[in-house]
Amino acid sequence: MQNLCLILLFTLSPLELYKDAKKAYTKGDFDGASRKVKRFLIQYPEHELTPYVLYWAGKLRKDQKEAISYYERILALYPNKVGIADSALYRIAQYYYAKGEYIEALKNYEKVVTSYPKGLCAKAAKEWIAIIYSFISPQAIRLVGDSANKYAVQVGAFQEEKNAEKLKESLSVILTLNEVKGKNLPYIVNEDNYYKVMIGEFSSREDAKKFMLENGLNGFVVRR
Repeated sequence: MQNLCLILLFTLSPLELYKDAKKAYTKGDFDGASRKVKRFLIQYPEHELTPYVLYWAGKLRKDQKEAISYYERILALYPNKVGIADSALYRIAQYYYAKGEYIEALKNYEKVVTSYPKGLCAKAAKEWIAIIYSFISPQAIRLVGDSANKYAVQVGAFQEEKNAEKLKESLSVILTLNEVKGKNLPYIVNEDNYYKVMIGEFSSREDAKKFMLENGLNGFVVRR
């Protein structure tokens, strides 16, 4: 019977396997859901449902650090997918809040609001921002922000460097035509096994977001 179940599992379409995993989760069969989610990611690593499966994979992890790795993977690969990217970022913020790392939680809640203002989690993120400001002074938050690293706009993340180079080159042409120079031209960083295409070195999140909007860039603001 077990072998028959495995055979059936392998023959399920991506949508059927996705629904099957969610059904198992709803019933409280978390081990079964985890197996099906893992199978989906092996069989369909680049399917349109993959970001949603990555999100469920994170929710199914008992180890919160492992869960965060799935959410960060969503943000690296699907930063522009509103509805799932903002949900992943929101879960990261919740993780830091639960740990008592309120400044880090605040930064991530703010990313939800600034990068995904029309997303599913923007309203809840604003409420958590207000809660944090209710017991941490704005001055303390500002001091931490002043000592933090610079900000950049992430516009892509790839497993193959050649794909990152292509995006970098195409954006360089566009930005040069927009008379952008120096530090605000695209560059590539290799982090977390991905080649990430970054733009700019800004002193504040607001400046980075303004630059992104002015130049019609699709991406999100990150702290460097």
